[in-house]
Amino acid sequence: MNNLLEKINRASIKFLVPQTPAEVYSTIVDEAIKLVGADFGSIYLYRENGGDELEKVYANQPFLFKIKARKRGFTFKAFKANKPSIIDTESIEKIHPEIKRKGIKSIIYIPLSYKNSSIGLLSLDSLKRKYFNSKGLSILRLFGSMASLAIRKNQLYTELTQAIVNRDLFIAMATHELRTPLTTINGYVQMLKNRIPDELPTEKRWVEELSWEATRLTKLVQELVQVEQAKTGQLQYSWQECSFRVILSRAFTDFRFTHPGREVIFADLLVGQSDLIVADFDKIMQVIINLLDNAAKFSSPAHPIHVTLKGDGNIVTLKIKNRGKGIAVEELEKIFEGFYKGTSGKEKSGMGLGLFLAKNIIDQHHGTITVHSKPHKETIFEIKLPILKGIDGRI
Repeated sequence: MNNLLEKINRASIKFLVPQTPAEVYSTIVDEAIKLVGADFGSIYLYRENGGDELEKVYANQPFLFKIKARKRGFTFKAFKANKPSIIDTESIEKIHPEIKRKGIKSIIYIPLSYKNSSIGLLSLDSLKRKYFNSKGLSILRLFGSMASLAIRKNQLYTELTQAIVNRDLFIAMATHELRTPLTTINGYVQMLKNRIPDELPTEKRWVEELSWEATRLTKLVQELVQVEQAKTGQLQYSWQECSFRVILSRAFTDFRFTHPGREVIFADLLVGQSDLIVADFDKIMQVIINLLDNAAKFSSPAHPIHVTLKGDGNIVTLKIKNRGKGIAVEELEKIFEGFYKGTSGKEKSGMGLGLFLAKNIIDQHHGTITVHSKPHKETIFEIKLPILKGIDGRI
């Protein structure tokens, strides 16, 4: 028994290696043939396609593709019953003359199922009459469970990969098509803002709202463009010596303009230390603004946002802390993934791209960005960047 389990285990280990669908099918048939000493093997998968159908997706011999699964045949019955079965070929030689020509005498069917639902069938053939027995059935039943998982895992991976390809293609096309009309819309909005007099406060407020939404949409499209560039390695950087304090000052100015009245408490603990970094000024500022926006979005206006800047040897550290709903433990490792927006809370504006871009940008600066959170208490984002050595950057 131990020897049998060892054989099945060795066969199943091969499924752990990433494979194409054809490679998975080939591995299943080859290993199944070795386990029971069969001669030929095939894999059928269920396809709805408007009607019940078992499609032969793999066979280790070309002639096997000529043998089709009939809806009233043994193959389809074994699939529907979701139970293994052994048949002698004498009763089907007239229906499938190819079986007789190739000398197949015995066939064993092993259903492939996932979560108690049949997904297909493994068929093994022998040139010997009454070759398969209950022992072979037991071996293949156990092996079939592992083969089913391998097929389903591969199917899910293929579906996910294709979905990602389709999503990225849509994003590329959408951003390309949206940029031109957005430029026109923003242009006309600015003209309206300049032409509506203060004597028309209602109309002026409408145009301000329109301007705000047009700007927000433009930023979303820009994020999509940057995500595409980051994924393909085409996101361009303009490197220069920068004062981290100056970047922060600019970010605070932008934040106060978009969040008037929101309190930010800044503690500069870089006493006598350099704040010079080699960076892309605009992209680091973009990261900080994004973190400030998130802090404002997910915390009460009654609580100030705390920002701390400090140094530790050759590293400058920025912490942005807010008191709010926090982030669930199971979501902490996912928030830097593209398009991940979390499952808690009602505020779902945006597309979950800001933190993905932030991590990509910080990584390119040879730094780190991490998050620490206590649900319903506080969230702290921490950025660490290398300081330019040997220069006193205090301003």
